[in-house]
Amino acid sequence: MYLNEHLKMNRQFLSILLSLLTLTSCSQDFSVRKLVESNPHFLEDEYTFPILEGPDRTVTKKINSFLIDDQLSIKLGQERTSIFENVWQKPDVPVARINYLTFKVNLLNKKLYTVTISGEFCSAYCEGYDMSYTFELATGDLLTLDTLFSKNGQEKLLNELTEYKSRLIEQKINELKQITQSDTLDSGDQEHYQNMLDLYQNCNSDYADLKHFRYIPSQDSLEIIYGRCSAHYNRNVDELWYFNKTISIDEWSEYLSEIGKEKIKN
Repeated sequence: MYLNEHLKMNRQFLSILLSLLTLTSCSQDFSVRKLVESNPHFLEDEYTFPILEGPDRTVTKKINSFLIDDQLSIKLGQERTSIFENVWQKPDVPVARINYLTFKVNLLNKKLYTVTISGEFCSAYCEGYDMSYTFELATGDLLTLDTLFSKNGQEKLLNELTEYKSRLIEQKINELKQITQSDTLDSGDQEHYQNMLDLYQNCNSDYADLKHFRYIPSQDSLEIIYGRCSAHYNRNVDELWYFNKTISIDEWSEYLSEIGKEKIKN
C-alpha cells in the first residue's frame, strides 16, 4: 500500500516537472516564418514578409499586426485576398506602392525580436528603404531607442550621435573645399563637387530625441543608423549617406533605463 502511494506521488511529481520543462521550452520557441506571395496580376512581382510564430499567440498577433499595418497599410484579418493587396501593382494602378519586400531577422532570443524590412516605396518617385523594428517578446511592445536609456543616457547619446555626425560632415566639407578650389576640374566635375559641398554645408545635425533613430541590437552592442543629409533629388551627390555608429552595451550600462538593463544587458 505504502509502495503504491509512493509510486503514485513520484509519477505526479514527474508529471509536474515535465509540464514545467515543456512550458519553459515553449516560452523560448519563437521562430519566424517566411511568407512568400506573387502578385496575382503580375506574377513576376514577388513579395516576402516575416511572420512571427510561437507559443504566445497574443504576442505574435500583436507584433505581426503592427508590422503588417505599418508596412502594408492593412489591418491583419481585414484583407480580402492578401496582406499585400494595398501595396502591389494592379491593372488599374500602374505603379505599385511598394515594388518589392524582403526582410532580415537581426536578433531573436528569449527577450527580443529584431527584424529589418527592406523595400522600394513609390509615390511621386521610387526609392529603396530599410526599416528596423525591435520588440520585447514578453509583451509584444515595440522598443524605440529612447526607451533603452535613462534620461541622462538619452541626452548623452543624442549629444554623442550629433557630434559624430557633425565631425564627419566637417571633415567632408574641408575635403570638398580643397577639391573645388582646384583649377584642374572641368565644368561638370566642378558643378558636381559644388553641389556636394552645398549639400553638406546645409545639412541639419540637430535632433529633438532618439525615438525615431533606427537601431539594431546584438549580444554586446547597438548599431545606430540615422540622419542622411540628402533628399531624393540630390542623393546622387551624397557620399556619406546614412550615419552609422556602434556603441558597446557594457560601456553604456550605467546610462541604460530599467528596460534597457533588463532587455539588452546580459
